Amino acid sequence: MSYQLESTFSKALTKKLKEIPNSWFIRVEIKYIRGIPDRIGCVNGRFVALETKKCEKEALEKSGRVLLQRVIIKKIQEAGGFADFIYPENCQEILTKLAELQ
Repeated sequence: MSYQLESTFSKALTKKLKEIPNSWFIRVEIKYIRGIPDRIGCVNGRFVALETKKCEKEALEKSGRVLLQRVIIKKIQEAGGFADFIYPENCQEILTKLAELQ
């Protein structure tokens, strides 16, 4: 999967997330709360948060915004939720993990 824009990847991701059994997702568009992941959902009763990026390089940036997103993802993980960055290079791996959540 290769995408020029994050929005193009995000649209494709929406279709794939709908295919996961026992799941529900919404796309978060709260611009004034920085660092909150783009997608919030539930799979088999587990809280899920996904931060969408157009590529792995963007997810690995050391900028303030991505660092804040990384901190929030870690806090969600520590609280028992599933949270991660999702981008074309790891999309199938993340979707597989989501489908296996118990």
